[in-house]
Amino acid sequence: MLSNLNQVIDNGIIEGYHNKIKMIVRRAFGFRNFENYRLCVKALYAQMDCNRPHFWCRAVRIGTP
Repeated sequence: MLSNLNQVIDNGIIEGYHNKIKMIVRRAFGFRNFENYRLCVKALYAQMDCNRPHFWCRAVRIGTP
């Protein structure tokens, strides 16, 4: 637990995309079927910049440039 306090880690990027998916679910009442919902989520992930080195490999440290 002490090592966790020494190394502040932020997973805000992933949480932001999770929040956008939840927003799509809230708006999904008008979708006729699951395929339309799936296409909206795919469109969201098509906008992601997965080429950044910290996106999937490691968490971003708070306060580092």
